[in-house]
Amino acid sequence: MKSALDTCTTASTAVAGVNVGALSAEQYRTFAAGIQHHLDRITVLHARILQHGQDHGLFTGTGAKSMADWLAQHSGTSHGETASKMKLANSMEKSPELSDAVDNGDISPSTANAISDAVSNAPEGADVNDLLDAVKGADPKTAKAVAERWKEENSTESDEQREARLHKQRSLRFADPVDGMITGTFRLPTLAGREVMTAISHLAGKPSEEDGRTTEQRLADGLVQLCDAYAKGTLAGGRERPTIIITAPIDTLLGLSQQPGHTMLGDLVPAHVVRRLAEQAELQTVITAGNDILALTTTQRLATDSQWRALLVRDGGCRWPGCNIPANWCDADHIIPWEHGGKTVLENLALLCRHHHRVKHSPGTEAIGDASTLRMRLPDGTVVNCPPRPLPQRHSRTASAAA
Repeated sequence: MKSALDTCTTASTAVAGVNVGALSAEQYRTFAAGIQHHLDRITVLHARILQHGQDHGLFTGTGAKSMADWLAQHSGTSHGETASKMKLANSMEKSPELSDAVDNGDISPSTANAISDAVSNAPEGADVNDLLDAVKGADPKTAKAVAERWKEENSTESDEQREARLHKQRSLRFADPVDGMITGTFRLPTLAGREVMTAISHLAGKPSEEDGRTTEQRLADGLVQLCDAYAKGTLAGGRERPTIIITAPIDTLLGLSQQPGHTMLGDLVPAHVVRRLAEQAELQTVITAGNDILALTTTQRLATDSQWRALLVRDGGCRWPGCNIPANWCDADHIIPWEHGGKTVLENLALLCRHHHRVKHSPGTEAIGDASTLRMRLPDGTVVNCPPRPLPQRHSRTASAAA
């Protein structure tokens, strides 16, 4: 044991001794990725060690309720972090397939945790390997969405039965005030939850350099504003009212198909729910070919509301790869700048978050192509491909219902 710990100390000392400032960009990226690989490996080993302690009750007599509780008390680590490792180890113990995927480096420990519930409660007859193949290399957020779709697609439960079951599980709870603060939690079916989140985010507004609030603080303020506006009978808004965009095949809307729709965040919406919402929603038909959307032209500088909605559907968020800023917090940027003759048409518009908007317009950065082939050439010569975010499905004909 001591030898193993001494080796860890030697390795961490060697890492700390690397002069990262002397590395080339390629060396730096290799170094950073390599460290992450070893951290993931250590995380898995640590999780299994903690699981062994849990299984054999090695925390007994310490006053702790579990190994996660004991480690949190003795290391200063949050209970949530240690519990996450316990969850990882437990999931790998129950599923040899998941364990192999993590050990082989096909998925990260964080991604394994994100899909652990789906793996542990796989639908009868479903092949877990299909899910593991689908999430190879995926980040936790994407993997969790894929796992949810996998469970839904393999479920023997009808859409109507599932909707009724989820509806019964809805709840909203508030705890008594502690130190002058009230804590609350809600549990809602996905679409209802998105509606709440969209309304609050709409009032919270976009992040900006001038606004010193954190995202959590802005959302908290948005919730209070929403309640205050309801009490006063007024609502404050931005360029358009809070909107949830649901994209679905035209055949689904016509009742000719049971293919589900999906929100911009990838949530599946059963066909019968799409048709129900469409009865009271604003419909906009969008003809697509791959990622290309029928052009909507204008002579003004700012994108019209119709163009903005089309951008939400097409781009799904900031176009910069790896950026998770959602569409409603992005700018509709002219690929060829307006002042250089760029037109306000969809082929010349792309969603970029405020940070990557600044990067795009920084000296030495060049935008290449149009909306369907957008790339950025950085000052060091690196070319970054900036495709629209992938949607769960693309269809040759789609209709967007803003509910």
